[in-house]
Amino acid sequence: HKFYVHSNQLKSLPSGVFDSL
Repeated sequence: HKFYVHSNQLKSLPSGVFDSL
């Protein structure tokens, strides 16, 4: 599954696409 993570939601991780989840 591919999740689009926004820096606004997760400040710990940079904005990008994480398909690890």
